[in-house]
Amino acid sequence: MRRAFWISVGVAVGAIVVYQGHKLYKKYTPEAVAERLETQAKDVGQRTQGAVATFTSTFKDARAAREDELINALLAQGQVPAEKGTRARFSPDPGRKADSAPIDPNSIEDIDPVEETLGYSF
Repeated sequence: MRRAFWISVGVAVGAIVVYQGHKLYKKYTPEAVAERLETQAKDVGQRTQGAVATFTSTFKDARAAREDELINALLAQGQVPAEKGTRARFSPDPGRKADSAPIDPNSIEDIDPVEETLGYSF
């Protein structure tokens, strides 16, 4: 009886060792390692993509806030900022024809309203 007990214990331990060894072997085969690396690479790619998207949106928000801050700091008191997407630059009178006489810089009628508000021109 004693001998049968130890034989059964040895068989059980041997089966467990073989089973665990087989699992370990499969875990470190080239295919399994390649699959794990592929999964990790996809995970890193997704995390990087998320981080870049977060950085981009944060940067755009900060840039817009700083742009508004600088525009407000540079505007004269009471001056209204231009609409987003437009540039504040002098544009000639749309009713004026190209072949007409040049504008007299000393003429009060030809002063841009922004220049008149600021009291100087560029």
